[in-house]
Amino acid sequence: MYIHYADFTSDKVKILQACCGGKGPYHIDKNSCGMPGTKVCKDHSKLINWDGSHFTEATHKQIAKGLVEGPFVNSSLKPAPFKIA
Repeated sequence: MYIHYADFTSDKVKILQACCGGKGPYHIDKNSCGMPGTKVCKDHSKLINWDGSHFTEATHKQIAKGLVEGPFVNSSLKPAPFKIA
């Protein structure tokens, strides 16, 4: 996947952690996000993973930009018909 990692945290371990989760490795354990004992990170815009199986909004934004503005398309939409802010 092509993601602008500069938009996310530079901590190579933290970037792989789930924003919402428990105390297990990468914040993933038997407790799902929203269950008692789970926590949510302060700034989810700096992480790729929301809960271990879903991306954060910031990651979805990067994927959408790649589809609209390139490089995920064989025939680029440049100039893009709209900008993803």
